[in-house]
Order: sequence, then structure tokens, then C-alpha cells
Amino acid sequence: MIQYKEFEETVQKNSSTFEAWKHLLPAVPLAHRSRFITALKTGADIPTAFDYIMTSLTLREDKFLNFLEEATQKRISMYA
Repeated sequence: MIQYKEFEETVQKNSSTFEAWKHLLPAVPLAHRSRFITALKTGADIPTAFDYIMTSLTLREDKFLNFLEEATQKRISMYA
């Protein structure tokens, strides 16, 4: 599992809105920090990544990746 300091630094490197949304990071469940980072790397902002994580807490890893792929495609098509 990712320690909080490492998690915070990784999020900061992968998000241009870190300062505005860093208050959400303590609410990300410890066991789902890597999923949060994965969601950020798809281009999601911090609030969107947080929503993805919180709505998919009970999904297995393979199902989460499918969920994330579908959500990313929908997000991209909304802004295309």
C-alpha cells in the first residue's frame, strides 16, 4: 500500500489542480490510493478521480479497470 506522503507527492505530479483539491486526499481509502492515481493518469481531475473511486469501492480490480475505461471514454466524448 502507498504511504500518504508518497501518495500526495504522486498526486501532485499528476494533477494541475492539486492545490485547489488536496483537501480531498485524506478521504481516499488507503486500499484504493493506487486506483486513484490510475484514474488521475487517465486525465481525470481530482474530484472526478475521487468520484470514480468512491463509486467503485466494491469492484474487483479487473472490473474497476473496465469501469474506468468506460467512464474515461464517456468523459472524453462529452468534451469532444
